[in-house]
Amino acid sequence: DWFHKGTLVYGLDLAVKASRKSRHLVLMEGYTDVIAAHQKGLPNTAAVLGTSTTEQHAKLLKRSGAQRISLVFDGDNAGREAAFKALHGLLPEDYDMDVVQPPGGQDPCDVLMSQGLKPFEEALEGASAWFDFVCEGLDELHGNALSQAVDRVLSLILRVKAPVHRQDLVRRLSERLGMSLE
Repeated sequence: DWFHKGTLVYGLDLAVKASRKSRHLVLMEGYTDVIAAHQKGLPNTAAVLGTSTTEQHAKLLKRSGAQRISLVFDGDNAGREAAFKALHGLLPEDYDMDVVQPPGGQDPCDVLMSQGLKPFEEALEGASAWFDFVCEGLDELHGNALSQAVDRVLSLILRVKAPVHRQDLVRRLSERLGMSLE
């Protein structure tokens, strides 16, 4: 086979120079998002082509020289799920990660083409730390829904390799929910 989505990062070859310089890579969901970003003057963008971000992707991204990765996926539920999957694949590589919600919940390509670079750059500046993103709405859940959501967050925390960082995240989660560490 010639083409494997799970092993390729679209546009990484074009993003490497800019991401090495800025130490920041913007990871998007689709190639049209990357094309629009490059056209509008944001060269440190690449995409995982609508597939779950794998550990193979994460290892490829190491070559970009980025220390910070901003995940920018579609503003709908599918985009939120894609962000969770991307975090699952990327957290073991110890990047500084955040999640960007496109303005108005729109597709990043649509924002860039209709509104230009400024609102998109503002969204990048207002990104949520990955931990804050995955904890959004937890305080509104109860019972089984809360249990499932917390288990999902804990499964991401377990992907963090550094024990001290992992322990700090668990502590922050317990404080956020008003629950004991146990």
